[in-house]
Amino acid sequence: MNVKLTPHAAELLEAVRAQRQEEPELILEQALEAFAQERHVDAERPVSGDDQQQAVREMIEFVKQNRVHLGPGISVRDLIHEGHRL
Repeated sequence: MNVKLTPHAAELLEAVRAQRQEEPELILEQALEAFAQERHVDAERPVSGDDQQQAVREMIEFVKQNRVHLGPGISVRDLIHEGHRL
């Protein structure tokens, strides 16, 4: 999956990164974990196409509301692959 953040979302991520001195991957992972806990998402449960579409809509809304940006040259796909290495 490749997700491109809006310029404002990239700015927010950079602001959080600068304040917390953490890698963008970790910040996004923590944000998604908090979101999953809030929504009671179970990673072990099979996900339907409708669930996936709803999740995408919610992520887009999250980015809009929280103005999260990755910055130039950084994609969510890159972050996901980096997370898999851990």
